[in-house]
Amino acid sequence: MAKGLNIKKLQEAIKRDVVNEDVEMGVGNSNGTSLQGYFPDGTTYADLVKVFGEPTKNVSGHDKIDAEWVGLIDSETFTIYNYKTGKNYLGDEGQAVEDITDWHIGGRNKRVVDAVLDYFNSKKLGESIKSEVIMNEQKKEEEDPNKPATSLLKKIHKASDNETLEKILNQLEKDTVSGKINAEQDTRLKAAWDRRKKALEANPTAPETEVTPEEEKSIEESK
Repeated sequence: MAKGLNIKKLQEAIKRDVVNEDVEMGVGNSNGTSLQGYFPDGTTYADLVKVFGEPTKNVSGHDKIDAEWVGLIDSETFTIYNYKTGKNYLGDEGQAVEDITDWHIGGRNKRVVDAVLDYFNSKKLGESIKSEVIMNEQKKEEEDPNKPATSLLKKIHKASDNETLEKILNQLEKDTVSGKINAEQDTRLKAAWDRRKKALEANPTAPETEVTPEEEKSIEESK
């Protein structure tokens, strides 16, 4: 997703979450279920735990399975498990459960496979989108040289007492010394600080104010 958010995929993910929101883990009767399909190659134990939680069935001592999930999706029982790939079956030559990437989907019909995979993929896509949004926001903050100044301007407008104003002034002085805020921004921010201080002196319960587009533009254009 390096080229940005795929809106179509996001819409599909949201749609699938709505359709398959009725997922319950640790319930359902796995008796009579059998292999119906597989997760994509490379699906990890950590991927499954992130979406479905910890395995819901104790399989210690089982001779073929090392981890198993049992749940209901759209009122149908499904199971997730490895088979003959772990240490329970292969001993020391078997994979640790954290390293297994071959996972089976069990149920009583093939429909459950599509439902489970749709749910799994939509959840993974949602996490990926969230991570990308966070990284993009962090990158914007790092790349925006006016971020410290505009941030302080907004804090000044929202300050509700003198103690908060003093903390903002201290931060302003630190940012000016460190070079995060230039001399002209410092002058404009102190003017805004003085206006807010006078407003609170005149009315200690003065409401918060919003930064005007003109103020923000003047900060951004200060050099």
